[in-house]
Amino acid sequence: MAKSAANYMNSQLIKMEAIINGYVEGIALDANGYVSEGSGENVFVVRNGVLNTAPLGNSVLPGITRESVLQIARDVGIPVTEQGISARTALHRGRGLLHRHRGRVTPIRSVDKISVGKANWPHH
Repeated sequence: MAKSAANYMNSQLIKMEAIINGYVEGIALDANGYVSEGSGENVFVVRNGVLNTAPLGNSVLPGITRESVLQIARDVGIPVTEQGISARTALHRGRGLLHRHRGRVTPIRSVDKISVGKANWPHH
């Protein structure tokens, strides 16, 4: 649960592999093949008006951004689930994917160069 030098090395390797293969960012998987997080950001999937993210048990480090996004969603009435995210199926079917990038939570436009469309955000 501690952020250590080894965690940051993994993040650097994820980012380097993504860039070498023509991607902007990489998404890490846990030991069971479920989405963990990006090289320096949490991953959130919005589908059918529900915000989903991997639970801490899926090799996700806790952090301020993750907790803030989850709390804000709950505060405005967006249902939140923390469950395993199937690597390709859920990411490709998600109508809105979010990640933290340079201190901001931003949408992901494509996964594996496949467009994931616009988020179907609940209107509040």
